[in-house]
Amino acid sequence: GLEGHVFVDRNHLFRSLKCIVSVPFSGISCPLGGLWRRGWRRGLWGFIALLLAYFLPAPGKQVDLNGYICPLPGIDVLGENRVQEMTEKMSQNAYDGAPLHFIGHLQRNKVKQVVGKVALIQSVGSLPLLEAVEKEAEKQDIVQDILLEVNIGGEEAKSGFAPAQLEDAARAAQAMSHVRVRGLMTIPPADSDRDTNIRYFQEVRALYVDINEKLFHNELKCLSMGMSGDFEDAIRNGATMVRVGTAIFGARYYPT
Repeated sequence: GLEGHVFVDRNHLFRSLKCIVSVPFSGISCPLGGLWRRGWRRGLWGFIALLLAYFLPAPGKQVDLNGYICPLPGIDVLGENRVQEMTEKMSQNAYDGAPLHFIGHLQRNKVKQVVGKVALIQSVGSLPLLEAVEKEAEKQDIVQDILLEVNIGGEEAKSGFAPAQLEDAARAAQAMSHVRVRGLMTIPPADSDRDTNIRYFQEVRALYVDINEKLFHNELKCLSMGMSGDFEDAIRNGATMVRVGTAIFGARYYPT
């Protein structure tokens, strides 16, 4: 679960880029060096977020995540967005050394392949999926940590609770014995301009604060929003976790 994570006061250094102070990047070939320089240039000192790195393989490229990612300062969590790839890599112990989160769209018929295998499911965005996770966790006699996904842009093709549905979804989860809500996750529409994106981040932050105070006694710790192209704005607007793949591994190859 999230108990092992350290959530530092936001007045401390930007934890997701803690390599700023712990690793001298000069002369070192390291993908996090670009994030270090980017965060420094854009004034992210004083902000705090966990960095989740998720793997974007190039065609035919094999990477040992245990040797490549986990020892690098600044990486707090590993993420996977495809069940089949997660299962394959897990069988090779690729994720050993860091907590694993599932961050992609999760179909109900694949829930049993994810529940109990990951520290956190970030993409629970419907009541049927929530119920399926609860049912599988009950079978395994565990409590599965989850984030509720917010469809902040109202996109028909995207999963996630509408803002008006979020409180009811949170109450439904609270009534369950085998899931535990740890926060919210959102992905703004891909075609949003920067100003619109920032507004979406602010709206989700407001939802997070509201349900945290109203339902969770301010015990929620995770607001997961922001990816390679917008993580700086997400952090400035309250994200406690950012999900970065492309900025570390490069663009993913999708066969046609």
